[in-house]
Amino acid sequence: MRDTPLPEMQLDPKPADTDILEAERDKHRKRAERFGTDFVEPGQRSDLKAASKKERLQKPGFTTGINLFSQEEAQKRQGRAARFGEAPTTLSYEPIQPIEDMDQLKARAERFNMEFKAPDLTGLATEDLLEQRRLPGREVDRRPTAIHVYGVDLMSTAECLSYFGEWGPTFCEWINDSSCNVTFQDEDSAKRAMVSKSQPLPPEDPAMLAGLEVSDIGNLPYLWHKGQPFLKPIGKQQRSIPLLLRMATAEDVKPTSGPHQTRRLWVSNGKGSQGTQKRRQRPDAEGQGSGVTQHRGGRGKRRRKLRMPLADGSTQPVMGGQGLEDADMMDVDDAMDAPWNEHETLAERQATPDYGMSGGMRSDKIMALQQQAMAQQMLQIQPDMQRELVTYGDVLDGP
Repeated sequence: MRDTPLPEMQLDPKPADTDILEAERDKHRKRAERFGTDFVEPGQRSDLKAASKKERLQKPGFTTGINLFSQEEAQKRQGRAARFGEAPTTLSYEPIQPIEDMDQLKARAERFNMEFKAPDLTGLATEDLLEQRRLPGREVDRRPTAIHVYGVDLMSTAECLSYFGEWGPTFCEWINDSSCNVTFQDEDSAKRAMVSKSQPLPPEDPAMLAGLEVSDIGNLPYLWHKGQPFLKPIGKQQRSIPLLLRMATAEDVKPTSGPHQTRRLWVSNGKGSQGTQKRRQRPDAEGQGSGVTQHRGGRGKRRRKLRMPLADGSTQPVMGGQGLEDADMMDVDDAMDAPWNEHETLAERQATPDYGMSGGMRSDKIMALQQQAMAQQMLQIQPDMQRELVTYGDVLDGP
């Protein structure tokens, strides 16, 4: 029996992102007609940008349309099975059973003066995860059309969607390196996916989840579920990735402020940035290196040759020790990667006009970026170059 009544679950109390975007478009159209200006797509606000991207890239999915866990549907399945002489097909919602002899384990640990560690039912105890798992309270509004997935540090967007591929997921909302929300067309599809891919876990905080019956599917929105492991292909082998699932809440959103940390473990077969090539330093006059290891690629300090502008518009390199300077530069490969979202798929990159069908930045876009960077560099060094030339001329002419 439940000690305290559960709060009524709130189903998407806020308007959908597409509704907000459409209302904003309508306002922009009316304003353009009123002042006789061109209509501009409302893409400046970050929330509307996210809604526009979601509207453009989300997959169609499909709608289940019926609640397969209702009493009425269960009776229909039983009647159909009896009519054809078959066993009734049911979606089982059986919790993971806790270890029964927990008290014995605690007593043994006390007897031998050992620290007692509760058995790990989640399968994540040995996993290297960047972000901590968060359990929202019962008072937080739930999103019945979205599943929150934790433990996805090594998974890409396409892999998160393929994990629920049989139930028609529509979009993947990234929160941080370790967690994301996978959305569905309707709440019945999300519930089917949750029950088919996972088992409910016993409450970790009895005070917060007092009175919850784990085997009652009505409590699904308030419990963590142990998901079936995802098999990630790495070379010719597969790595088993344990996952935890629960219903997403209104608080499961990507932070918009503060520092953003990431290890990019979903690239280079889980190595992240560890696959970058190292550049050795030349030894100094005493035969010792500088002790600093530079990595090829990415932003960093490089030695740049200065060039002197001539009267005919051409340039020539500056000779001597003053002809080099430290500069922040970026490789072309990193210029191609820089604007991308780290979890975007190839299809998402192709939808951006700056990129080609292979997912790489168009050559004309790269050339334009390089020319723009060179022009900015020349504007910075030209006054210094002219000042040095004047001084050199004074020395040659004499007093």
